[in-house]
Amino acid sequence: MQAIAFASAPFVELSDIQKAGFSSRRACRKAFYNKTRLLYDFDVETDKLTIVQAVLLLAYWSEKPGDNKGAYYWTGIAIALVQTLGLHRKGEYNNQLQETKLLKRVWWSCYVRDRMLGLAMGRPLRIQDTELDTPPLTLQDFDIISTSDESNAMIPSTNDQIALAEIFISMVEVWNMGGRVLSLHFSVLQAECNTSTAKGDDGSSATMLFLKSTPSDPALVQLYDDQLQTFYSTLPTSCSHSFSLDQNITSSSVSTNAGYLHIVFWSVVSALHRPQLRSWDKALSLKRVEEAAIEVARVDRKLYELGRDRYLPATAAIPFQITAFIIHTKRLQYKKTDDVAEVLESLFFCVKVIEKGREAFPGGDDSVDFLQFIAFTANVTLLFDSQSRLWGVEYGGVHVCPGSRQVSQDSNLSQRGLGDALPEAVSSDAIFASHLQTPDTAGATESIDPKAFSFDDVDAVNWDSLADFLPGCSVDYDFSSPTANVNFT
Repeated sequence: MQAIAFASAPFVELSDIQKAGFSSRRACRKAFYNKTRLLYDFDVETDKLTIVQAVLLLAYWSEKPGDNKGAYYWTGIAIALVQTLGLHRKGEYNNQLQETKLLKRVWWSCYVRDRMLGLAMGRPLRIQDTELDTPPLTLQDFDIISTSDESNAMIPSTNDQIALAEIFISMVEVWNMGGRVLSLHFSVLQAECNTSTAKGDDGSSATMLFLKSTPSDPALVQLYDDQLQTFYSTLPTSCSHSFSLDQNITSSSVSTNAGYLHIVFWSVVSALHRPQLRSWDKALSLKRVEEAAIEVARVDRKLYELGRDRYLPATAAIPFQITAFIIHTKRLQYKKTDDVAEVLESLFFCVKVIEKGREAFPGGDDSVDFLQFIAFTANVTLLFDSQSRLWGVEYGGVHVCPGSRQVSQDSNLSQRGLGDALPEAVSSDAIFASHLQTPDTAGATESIDPKAFSFDDVDAVNWDSLADFLPGCSVDYDFSSPTANVNFT
């Protein structure tokens, strides 16, 4: 019960949380996290399945980068327990009992979480596809409750329950491909030419995935890309249309989870193609990498407008946004002046999603600092108000301020002036400069030489949180290359 309360805190109105005596969502989550952790440490619960469900929820909390009992730790416990229960073997699912369906859902939840952390935090996969034969999920594995009272907000409608089940089934499929992408490009062994490290707060090396020294076989990348595009084009209606920008979405749970699925999909696409940007024949990968960043920002903007961005889990709200943000800053290098506003709005919504995510997830603090550093090196100015909330972005004399008014979906993303500017604005340059004068913070930026910073090797920067956010996030493509002169559609 404590774990459920911990996991549900981001979905509770802040006013209700404050009535319960907590100052913020994060403080509320922290309190219930500590209670659940104590119950686990004292072995209060003995049922393995219940423990798996609880620690899998605890995996949505990391106190700080390199936390000894963070997301990877709790996920490892959950996976170890489900394997001792034999849930990776199809023999455990020979009957259609209610508990058997629950076991299958729990197994695939561990599978998804394993791959999610692999891509988001650069951690090795604990579940290998060659060592499992668990049957795939079907709608029959979910407890769909027929609801006669469709107006009952506490219980999703029958259609919404079906849609959420279909979204999770699709999530398992996309993470199956995501795991293959990780195996294709990354290894736990570090190439000799790669000097990057992942350091914990105590100075010890944290296990992480490293980009392989040479680009992968283009034919295999093309095969995976074809499979991803086929998957995307055949998504069920609940996934492909419930988040359509032209549709009036009434179910927040369905639209948010569908948006989450889209962010995950395009993050996997980006991870497939980013390493190929080191090769000479990279036209397709260039197109896909930019397309992925644009689509992530499109979802961000819709969720922001609907006020549902705060419901995103940490991986979609933080690490996947950082990757998209970096790619958008690279896009600025070749965009014409009349195209810059669109890129700046994409940057804006990436930051706004992280900004909202930091209310519940501690990792958001480090990520905002890191994005300010990325913006600083890319000559992008992030404009914050007196409460450190982003309201505008500026680059090369072009300003956009979508945060000060609603952005229409039919908008042509034309350049916006500073008429809506807040009077107590603070630029990211000023914030970054203040960080340079604050040596007592962990991973302080005074150890970083901005002139030495390279987008070609962003994971080599000595920043405590970097390894947790940017596994192999090399975006070292050169738009001046002959093969890079392609039209993005």
